[in-house]
Amino acid sequence: MELPVLSIKSDSLDQEECNGEVYRCRVSDYLSNNGDVVSKLSFSKLKRMSCSGCDSCGGGFSDDLSDFIGEEGLIFPSNPVDGGLYRLMIANVTRDWEYGVVDGWDLEFVRIET
Repeated sequence: MELPVLSIKSDSLDQEECNGEVYRCRVSDYLSNNGDVVSKLSFSKLKRMSCSGCDSCGGGFSDDLSDFIGEEGLIFPSNPVDGGLYRLMIANVTRDWEYGVVDGWDLEFVRIET
């Protein structure tokens, strides 16, 4: 079950839909100086396209993202598109079986179709 928390529409007519955190993907393949074949995947946050912090998203995940680096909780796209736009979303939410409160989730890069 995926919870697209960062794309909830606001009830106010004055506010537009929350964009959440938007990233541009870059894929680089090259041969290093010592002969290694390197494939690099990088995501750069687009500040102008991202939400600056509204009631729907609470400002995004930038502060918490460092906790997910190196963990299994950050899901990268299986077929990344160089130059493609991606939104960081909450995925794989798990709940405590006794109380029903959320006790785990992953962050996933989801492609924005333009």
